[in-house]
Amino acid sequence: MINETASIIMSFCMLAFASASYFFKSKSAYLLLQGIAVFCLTLSYFFLGEYFAMTGMFIGLARTAVYYLYERRNARVPVIIVVGVCALTLANYFIINFKINQSASPFDVLFLIACCLYAVIFSIRNLKIVRYTILIPIAISIAYNLLIKAPIFAVVNYVVEFSVGIFTIFYFYYFKKKD
Repeated sequence: MINETASIIMSFCMLAFASASYFFKSKSAYLLLQGIAVFCLTLSYFFLGEYFAMTGMFIGLARTAVYYLYERRNARVPVIIVVGVCALTLANYFIINFKINQSASPFDVLFLIACCLYAVIFSIRNLKIVRYTILIPIAISIAYNLLIKAPIFAVVNYVVEFSVGIFTIFYFYYFKKKD
């Protein structure tokens, strides 16, 4: 099913929720909005017929939901779950890109690194550390999308999310200290 208009709409919804998440002070609110953003991105890839990316985002959605539940219980995500998410991401890649589509690219390593970094960073309980470190996989995602010549709205979304991330770091940790 290819519907570029629906994909772009869902992509911009993702951007709105992801950007809004950075302005919350609680990690559970941050994860909830990130989860909604990942759901929108999953639908965006579905509308484009990009099933590898869609399944990767679905794994990210499950990851965020599980992390959210741990955060709500004020508990730390076990390392085995983080490793499991990374393993599922790698399995998804090898099954879909090598076995089904036979369309693996050397640039895909960047995608895999970004996905695993998201899994590790989202498991960190300290939101301040998350705010700083989340910029790394976002920057990698920008590079990946540029290298694979992804649709421009994908690149723009990551650039805007990166910019919002930097803005909120200054907002919460530099400007707010003056209050």
